[in-house]
Amino acid sequence: LGAFLEKNGGDLLESKGFVASKLGNSTIQNGIVVYASPDSSKTFFRATIKGLEPNTSYKVRAFAKNRGGIKYSKDASFTTLP
Repeated sequence: LGAFLEKNGGDLLESKGFVASKLGNSTIQNGIVVYASPDSSKTFFRATIKGLEPNTSYKVRAFAKNRGGIKYSKDASFTTLP
């Protein structure tokens, strides 16, 4: 997965990555969280989500966290292979 961060609210990012779930609108508190790869840039980041069930639909969204809070992207959908 990859995402592009347009704005950071003026503060340094504490963390960024993706959160996935079967239901959607997941958060870092209730979804499968994968933090961005260490080689990610300040604006583009990527990660690999492991351990998902086969032939299952998931919703995923990017997140970025700084001292101002956590912001999430809109959900995107995908289905894992059988």
